[in-house]
Amino acid sequence: MMDKGDHVGYWGPSTSAHNWCEPDYAFTPYIAEFWNTISSIPISLIALFGLYKCFQYQYATRFCVSYGLMAFVGLGSMAFHGTLLRTGQFFDEVPMVYASCAFLYTILTTESTSKEGDQKLALGIFLFCLGFTISYLYFPFFFFLFLGVYSISIFLLIIRSWQIAMRPSTTKFQRILVAGNFIYVLGFVFFWLPEVFFCDRVQFLQPHALWHLTSAVGPYLYLVFACYERYSFLKKSPEHQFASILPIVYVSLPTKHLKSR
Repeated sequence: MMDKGDHVGYWGPSTSAHNWCEPDYAFTPYIAEFWNTISSIPISLIALFGLYKCFQYQYATRFCVSYGLMAFVGLGSMAFHGTLLRTGQFFDEVPMVYASCAFLYTILTTESTSKEGDQKLALGIFLFCLGFTISYLYFPFFFFLFLGVYSISIFLLIIRSWQIAMRPSTTKFQRILVAGNFIYVLGFVFFWLPEVFFCDRVQFLQPHALWHLTSAVGPYLYLVFACYERYSFLKKSPEHQFASILPIVYVSLPTKHLKSR
């Protein structure tokens, strides 16, 4: 990895387990990794937009929770890259696992009709997240623990979502899932991995900042797909519209009937 220098800014020496490719405190003494911090803002903004639509159209609680956690991921990412402190890293990586587990719950319960089963799954996921958090705090190689857990959850998300998308009844909305998965995987393969292995060659591209942008759009599109498929299963006649350039799910029923499981 390229020598990033030994600049120390307002937050003091880095205490995080990983320091990314961007030079530290290159623009201001108050932000450790400027571009990585600024590029985290769209994650929260897109998630807050989804959360707004969630309340506007009274989506199920699972989608509101997922959008809320996604917004928190953006804030945690700003805390991590802005300070490069262990505390900031915690508020970046732990919410990422929480959000991926919430996403996984939405896709696993897309065709569920059992409230009791959904509650048991939610409890199991909650206990898993609790165990992960405790392990993260005390496991010496917590960064690799995070990578393993997060990667497995994303893999399961992709597999299960594609199982649903490949059914004839879901062909209408496949393109949203294809776009979401493509954008997220593209960011991981072409931005995240090259930064880790070829920092000195790709640093000028700010690859981690670009990955943040794909991490904002990809998960949002995934939640749009999951929401559409859930309401299709419930026979609520969902429709998709575009608010500016972002797709949204619209359910053309009275508000009191939209809050469905």
